[in-house]
Amino acid sequence: MLMVPKSSKQWSRYMKGASAMYAYHIAQDGGVVTILSPPPPSRFNPFGGSNYQTLEEPILKGELGPSVLKIEIVHPEIHDAQDFRYQLWPKDEKHLWYNKFGRPSVDTHWRHVVASRSLL
Repeated sequence: MLMVPKSSKQWSRYMKGASAMYAYHIAQDGGVVTILSPPPPSRFNPFGGSNYQTLEEPILKGELGPSVLKIEIVHPEIHDAQDFRYQLWPKDEKHLWYNKFGRPSVDTHWRHVVASRSLL
């Protein structure tokens, strides 16, 4: 089969679709989901246009049907915290993170993304 290379726009659209489908599939289970991110205060892209922020999180929270019970978060960039998780949703318990680890210095380089029209 001949594979035609995808353009950047095509890859972006493909990844958005895959992200949405994956989140929707997970939400059907209704269980607990664990996501990975840099530690607070910069857990998510400040420009707000990541696939997690615009697609996966709303789906996991039930905007297209069933929601998960809880979203937990882990910050594997911090060596001593790789097994520490806390609740992100429905209640953000980042205070538990701050109580145990304070504010470790992590240099996160976010790429500028445009908050595009959501698939929702």
